[in-house]
Order: sequence, then structure tokens, then C-alpha cells
Amino acid sequence: MIGHIYIYGEIANIQDKESSDYGIVSLSSVVNAVNSQKEAEEFIVHIHSVGGDVYEGLAIYDFLNSLDKKVTTVNEGLTASIATVVYLAGEERQATPNSQLFIHNAWTMTIGDADELAKQSEGLRKYNELISDIYVSKTNLTKEESLSLMKVETEFNSDQQVANGFATIKVEKLKAVAKINTNKMNIKDSLKKISDDLGITKKEIKNVMLTLEDGTQIESSSEVAEPVVGDKLTMEDGTNVADAEHVLQSGYTVTTVDGIITEVAVAEEEIAPVEEEVVEPSELEVEVSALKAELSELKNSINGQFESLKNLIPIIEKMNKSVSPEINTNKKEQEINNTIRIIK
Repeated sequence: MIGHIYIYGEIANIQDKESSDYGIVSLSSVVNAVNSQKEAEEFIVHIHSVGGDVYEGLAIYDFLNSLDKKVTTVNEGLTASIATVVYLAGEERQATPNSQLFIHNAWTMTIGDADELAKQSEGLRKYNELISDIYVSKTNLTKEESLSLMKVETEFNSDQQVANGFATIKVEKLKAVAKINTNKMNIKDSLKKISDDLGITKKEIKNVMLTLEDGTQIESSSEVAEPVVGDKLTMEDGTNVADAEHVLQSGYTVTTVDGIITEVAVAEEEIAPVEEEVVEPSELEVEVSALKAELSELKNSINGQFESLKNLIPIIEKMNKSVSPEINTNKKEQEINNTIRIIK
């Protein structure tokens, strides 16, 4: 079985269990990853990191070197600063086509008087010497070359990584793998404890049978129906399932390498569109709508009549000016006589 360790994020001396949720990689997280895969005969360390704390990186480097198992490191994106030292812990060091490796002098931030600053400066020079010695022991660089490249801050592409000895091989394609789900592993551990408490031996516990999409039955090394990274899948004749993606009737898709599940995916459920409820208007709403329409029509009619009257005003004024004063005087006398006659 091949174990997998993931150094994705910043390397820092933060040892709490939740640190990985914030993209922090520490010595304890690497140790926990190794301990959760006790059956692993070798380890692949996947690296995509900007680096971080020098002491923490050196501790991870020493721990990986102490393992009595083959360690392969893979630069899967950016391996920079102290992460380059962790990368060199691999017996085999792979570089993906678009990966970059970046080295530079150690640096820090500090405050203090001249003596304190001189002390920090001397400490940084010691770090540079220490990191340079590791580069010399693992790469094709001499001490002078490594210190010079660190000083000017140098970046290597995948071909340059191989040429300078940082990487031992450039790989074109990686096998699909996934992180070990420690929560799922705890389920198996819990079941084992329960079986031990009940006095049930391993032989009495039957492995789970899984069904592929085409109806083929395969046997899982797990006692739970849910597939988990690390489970072994075999055919009815005892041979390993083929290295491929396998779709299960339960909705899971598993990827296997040498019969071992390396990745588990769950099919997304299709959510049916929600139909909007059509609300019929009430009688009052219908009546109000009709009244609004009538009011709008009446308003438009009044506005039209008002405009017509406005157009008549200049015509009337023009007619009044064209009438002679004599006609107007006679008309007034006649109106007075008519009024007197009515009064009589």
C-alpha cells in the first residue's frame, strides 16, 4: 500500500488539530498523516507550498528522512523557500511540467538596537549556510553556486529542476490520489472496538459486497457499505479490480490503483426546479384594477377637452377685437331695454 502526505500550504510551528483547516502544515500534521497509514509500505509526499518557518521545515525534513520506508516527493505547483528542503527529503523527486521551485536567502523581521540587529544578521547567515549544505548534499550545485543562487533569488522550471539536481525526474502525468479521510477511518476503528468488546472475531465479520453500475459484484475489505480511501476492492475470483474509475449503484464513483481506492466521489443530486405558485387575484383586486383603468381613461378625456378649449381662446380673442364699438353699444342698449321690460 502506498501512503500519501500532503504539504499544501504554509509551513508553520502551529501544532493544533485545526491548523490544517487554515492551510497550515506542521510537523505534527505530517506525523499524524504517517500514523494514520500504518500499513503503507512507502509514501508519496505531495508539495505545493510557499515555505514558512525554517525550524519547522527542517524538522519535517528530518522526520521524513527517519522513516524506514521509501519516500517520493512531488512538486505539484510551487515549492519555495524552506519547502525546497522538505522536497529534497525524497529518494525520488518528481517535478510536474508546470511546477516551479524557488530558493532565496533566509530573512526575518526584528526590532532592537545595533547589537540585537547584528545578532539576528549572524543568525540568518547560519541559516543560509545550513540550507546551502543540504542543497549541496542533494543536488548538483556546489557550495558557492548554491549560496550565489540563493542570494539573487532564483526560480527553476521543471527542466531546470532536473538539470540542477533538485528533481530526479520530470513527470507528465500523475495518478489520481486523494487524502486519507481520517474521520472515515475512525468509523472503522470504532467498529473494530465494538466487535472486540462483543467478542466477535475478525473471521465472523463479513466484508461488504459492493455493486457496480452494470450489476457486477465486488468485495470490499471494509466492514461498512460506504467506500473509503484505502479500502481494497477485489473481484469474485479474488483478483484486484482494474485500475480505473468505477461507478457504484449507490451513487459513489471510486478510483482504484492496484486494487486500492485512492479517490471517492459522490454524484451530485439533481435539484428539481421549483414551480412558482400562480395566485389568482381576488374580486376586490379585480374591481380596483377596473376602477383604475376607468379613472385613467376619464383623465385622458378631460385633458383632451382642456387642450381643445385652450386652442379656442386665441380665436375668441381675435373675434372680440374685430367687432365694432357701435355694434357693441347698440347691443348693450338692447340688453338694457330687455332687462327693463322684464322688470316691468
